[in-house]
Amino acid sequence: MCTVSIIPLPDHGYRVVHSRDEQRSRAPGTGPQEHRCVDADGSGFTAHWPVDPDAGGTWVACSPLGITHGIMNVNVGAKVSPTKSRGGLIPQRIHLRDAKAIIESLRSIDLSCYATFRYIAVGNGETWVAKWDGTDLRITEHPINVPICFASSGLGDDLVECRLPLFAQTVGADPTPDAQDRFHNHRWPDRPEFSVMMSREDARTVSVVAVESVGTQSPMMTQRTIDLGDSACDPIGAAMLQ
Repeated sequence: MCTVSIIPLPDHGYRVVHSRDEQRSRAPGTGPQEHRCVDADGSGFTAHWPVDPDAGGTWVACSPLGITHGIMNVNVGAKVSPTKSRGGLIPQRIHLRDAKAIIESLRSIDLSCYATFRYIAVGNGETWVAKWDGTDLRITEHPINVPICFASSGLGDDLVECRLPLFAQTVGADPTPDAQDRFHNHRWPDRPEFSVMMSREDARTVSVVAVESVGTQSPMMTQRTIDLGDSACDPIGAAMLQ
């Protein structure tokens, strides 16, 4: 359950925003942390990503190699019995320097042990996406200069397709960080369960991570945590807790 959007920035830059929706029963993830890594040439570098304490992986990461990684659920009715966490896929690829190579590397492993997912890699003027539906791995490339959005829901991805025209309306004609933030903060008062800032009895938006990369600068990551019971962002949760 997530919403991920990508917009272009000047000097071949980009901004990725990842809203994380999670079950209320799960432990909250940490904020972005520094992780010492080694690239393909054996050189050390520091990457940043938050950590899911329940599974030990992450849902978004960036590194001075210039790549931002994101992973999100795909819920299309496939029945898979996972034995490994999808969150481990990002740390295993953080050392790779090319967005396409990151995505293509998924072809070399057995994906049957993972629940369905969409893996997004952005950098070096490219956006590559791998979608694993439990049977096939479909890889696509998207132009970096065109805003794009992906949405998923644990109840079925088709239920949150309403977020996509909202993105086109809010961000498509005005692909600025302010417009992108308005989109990720959006909530329909009468449909909080379908909203980007989502809230329902068993799940809610728990955090919003933004990664910004401009020119030759290393991507910078920030995270906003949505507190449980926040009356502005979690109306159902607030009512449940009263």
